[in-house]
Amino acid sequence: MRELLAADLDLETVKAHVLERLAWQAGLIGEGSSYSAGLLITKLLGGDPPPPMRCEKCLGLPNKNGLCRCDFEAVIQR
Repeated sequence: MRELLAADLDLETVKAHVLERLAWQAGLIGEGSSYSAGLLITKLLGGDPPPPMRCEKCLGLPNKNGLCRCDFEAVIQR
């Protein structure tokens, strides 16, 4: 934890990596290899480029218009 805090990581980069791991845990991506907490830490400390930012609610990736499943569900409910 101290090493991560000392790295002074960009919060948006950390958020993108964490949401990617949550999407893996939810079964939305990656079928085989494990995305453990250790791998997440390695990616953060190794300076891996952030994956595309996912939606915090549905963990989906936005389409070309910047909309995800949550946006479409909100439109349907109106």
